[in-house]
Amino acid sequence: MTFAQHNGRPDVGLVVQEEIAVKRMIAPVLGFAVAALIGSSANAGVYFATDAAGLPISLDSSSTTISATPIASTGPVTDVTISIDFAKCDDPSIIGAGPRCIGQGFSFDREIVFTLFNPGGTAVSLVTQDTYSGSTPGAGRVTVTFQDGAAALGGGVTAGTFAPVGSLSDFIGLSGTGVWQLFAQDTVGSDRLDVFAFCLRVVTDDNGSGGSDCRIAQVSEPTSAPLLGVALLGLMGLAHRRFRPQA
Repeated sequence: MTFAQHNGRPDVGLVVQEEIAVKRMIAPVLGFAVAALIGSSANAGVYFATDAAGLPISLDSSSTTISATPIASTGPVTDVTISIDFAKCDDPSIIGAGPRCIGQGFSFDREIVFTLFNPGGTAVSLVTQDTYSGSTPGAGRVTVTFQDGAAALGGGVTAGTFAPVGSLSDFIGLSGTGVWQLFAQDTVGSDRLDVFAFCLRVVTDDNGSGGSDCRIAQVSEPTSAPLLGVALLGLMGLAHRRFRPQA
């Protein structure tokens, strides 16, 4: 910005007037950014739950329901993610034998089923039969995180973050208090589904927290607060540069 000149010097009166005008323009934006930053952390409880007992387990044309450690939240659910540590291999099981498949045949990943239940019995399908295909040999031990809005599942099993078949948003607004459960199934014999562990992350509309961070693979965090912080710093820098006298 070039300041108004008076006898070759900046006109201080005009500079002050312009500074006041710009501050009035920026103030509402800064106020919104600050409120959003505060709101992003206020009234948000984060709770972790992991498998309480019974894992690892090897499923061969069988199923099991694994209960998680209890969650003691007080507010309704606002977000859910779950990470599952598992392997699907041609026989035999790899539990206690390292991360790679021992059997070198086709893994028949299509036989995998995972379903998550909240304490009230609401179910969300994470993986259904025929979601995956398979590979030769199988992928071995992997961790898959299920998160709404992530990449679609499909093909052979691979580690990473993916959207479930159903929608974890079905849990939003419901109570998260109590025992969540993971249903795991291998639908056909001879190609075992080994389940090693799982970690559930539940965000609720309260200020509490519970459980140790058990995430097997890091779950991406919401980015709105950091972006607003960058925007806030940018606005402050703009105001500083705007009123710096020009040489």
